[in-house]
Amino acid sequence: VPDFYGPKNSGTNYGVVMLALGFSSIIFNAISSSFLKGNVTPTYIMAAITAIIPIFLMLVINKLLKAKKAQ
Repeated sequence: VPDFYGPKNSGTNYGVVMLALGFSSIIFNAISSSFLKGNVTPTYIMAAITAIIPIFLMLVINKLLKAKKAQ
């Protein structure tokens, strides 16, 4: 992340990550409530999606970093 935004924005970046953690805990509490109803399929689907998204983002960011360093 410092390669994109520089070390001066590290505090802001950390704050955004912590906000995302808070929002995700609220959202996933609602999703995990489906366990109580006996239907776990949506929870596993959402877990799979949230595991795939970071992989895709890492590939995109890695490609952007390589393009930026090549300049």
